[in-house]
Amino acid sequence: MRRKFADITITPSRFDLNSIRELILKASILDYKLVGFNVHATKANFLSIIQEAAKGFDLDIVSRVDVTFEKQWLIKKHLQKYRRKVELISLRGINRAIISFGCRDRRIDIISLDPDHKFTLFKGDIANILEQGKVLEFTARPLIFADNIKKRVRALQQYEKIIKLALHKGIKMVFGSGATTCYELRDAGSLASIMVAFFDVSYKDALDSLSKNIFEIVERNRFKLSKRFIWPGVYISSKSEKHD
Repeated sequence: MRRKFADITITPSRFDLNSIRELILKASILDYKLVGFNVHATKANFLSIIQEAAKGFDLDIVSRVDVTFEKQWLIKKHLQKYRRKVELISLRGINRAIISFGCRDRRIDIISLDPDHKFTLFKGDIANILEQGKVLEFTARPLIFADNIKKRVRALQQYEKIIKLALHKGIKMVFGSGATTCYELRDAGSLASIMVAFFDVSYKDALDSLSKNIFEIVERNRFKLSKRFIWPGVYISSKSEKHD
């Protein structure tokens, strides 16, 4: 069966209709079947523009909000606001306290690595990630479009350390372009090759980070947002299911 690929890390530099359409068109040309725009909670009003821009394209759009703030009370405030309103919620690991919070809170699906900030995972963090089915997210942008060699090396070192840990512990990873414009988008094969070449990831695991791992978490969260979902492990059976 042919793989379907997704990029849920697109982070537009502009949110006007034409810029978003250009990104969606390029993603379609690159044969992505699902894309997600990484929209910060302070700009969540642009989610409607993304949906409008996607009309006419045969492309699945997943709604996503990033709730990264330096103060935890602001994160909690926006988690409460957007829980059950968007399909994916992410948090950048900008310091130790925020990383720990993001790993604990069940409302957060994605922990994103930002090479500009030191990123460490403790034993309890790993246990929470695995138990709650969260994913760690990396993007190619800090590697391809780094301002200087020093920043590129730092990104490589940060990524290598956490990717090695994730592979050892069985933590699922998501990889993407992190594109801010259509010119920064890359096809899934090129992105997978970066994972393989720089981080000693198997080609299968690299492809999973651009396909299987993304579709699994999106499907799971869409089910949680459906009327059938009551509580983890408790849901209303569909009429089409057979019972003994």
